[in-house]
Amino acid sequence: MIQINLTDKTALVTGGNTGLGRAIALALAEAGVDVALTYFSHPGEETAAAIRALDRKALALRLDATDSAEVSRVMAEVAKEVAPLGITVNAVAPGLILETPFHDTFNTEEGKRATIATIPLRRGGVPDDVAGTVLCLVSDLASFVTGETTEINGGVWFT
Repeated sequence: MIQINLTDKTALVTGGNTGLGRAIALALAEAGVDVALTYFSHPGEETAAAIRALDRKALALRLDATDSAEVSRVMAEVAKEVAPLGITVNAVAPGLILETPFHDTFNTEEGKRATIATIPLRRGGVPDDVAGTVLCLVSDLASFVTGETTEINGGVWFT
């Protein structure tokens, strides 16, 4: 696996307290990033403590980010505002990501199998699929990418 050193960068992870967001927040911290994370229904202090245990700074803030259109609008607005400062702002839009509380709670095994049958890669994603994409987006490998929402769905939009 490619090792990406992001020491002394800072990232904001919405929903960083559980599931996908937690995997992303911890992957960033392991790469040297200080992480601010938001949570809504499940407190974020446990994830913040895990980040601090990796010798990184962490901040947990309560935020309702359930309106995805609003989150995308704010992301684009912030990206435009901070781009002249050399700061990139991007979002990810994951498809079926298994091993997460969301799909364990709101999806059935039959529903997961039916969705996987429509995915060109013929599998569901896992949290590391999303975390790896985020690591790339916050690294210098994507230094010219800002204001974008990256679909992480195994090619579902190809069909």
